[in-house]
Amino acid sequence: MTGAPGALRAAGRISRIAALAAATLARSAAAGRGAGRAELAQQRAALLAEASRRALRAHGLAIEVAGAVPPGPALLASNHRSYLDPLVVAAQADCLPISKAELAAWPVFGTVARRTGVLFVRRADPNSRRELLRAVAQALADGGRVLNFPEGTTSEGSTVLPYRRGLFGVARDLGVPVIPVAISYQPGELAWTGAATFLPHYLMFAAMAAPRASVAFGDPIPSRLHPTAEALAAAARERTLALLEDRIRWLRKTP
Repeated sequence: MTGAPGALRAAGRISRIAALAAATLARSAAAGRGAGRAELAQQRAALLAEASRRALRAHGLAIEVAGAVPPGPALLASNHRSYLDPLVVAAQADCLPISKAELAAWPVFGTVARRTGVLFVRRADPNSRRELLRAVAQALADGGRVLNFPEGTTSEGSTVLPYRRGLFGVARDLGVPVIPVAISYQPGELAWTGAATFLPHYLMFAAMAAPRASVAFGDPIPSRLHPTAEALAAAARERTLALLEDRIRWLRKTP
């Protein structure tokens, strides 16, 4: 946080986020009454999309968007920079993000995430990974979109770590397209990586005067044109790298 203006800015934004969280929880309690599984997932994804747009506006995050997500089921495969990534993507396209299971236990944020359809996984637990594969397959079969961060952790700069194959196999089995996604932020300190803890980083973000993000959606990759899940994962990563380089150049050129 930088001085009194930043502190006041952060305080105002945190107050608005608290009110938004309360409103989202109230709406989620009424959502899905009498709805079937697929309809409930759609309602939760729509609620997350609206809450994401409002949360990002409350923080003054300006977002430049390139490309679009076509209708229908898809696996969105994105590079991973920050806890902001699911909000940035969900604000542009209704989807069910995948998150580490620890988020479910966070005060307020975890409850909101559970109520808006976020899919949780303990990556070190084989049973949890199997449960996730089943949940993703069901969501895609029901016509939904799932947002995956196949690096498995956050990365910095122009780096995109190797993609894990798991959910690409689900996409191939179902014949669902993969949409490559690239996210970048300005300033670069918005990336949440390494040993950085959440609260100090979030307070820094909440105090920023003019944070910016850029997200690009690539052309759909037909999943069954690739012979294996590994090949599909590699193709998605290559597309994401190209999109990311373009987004970084755009942010650097644009004041």
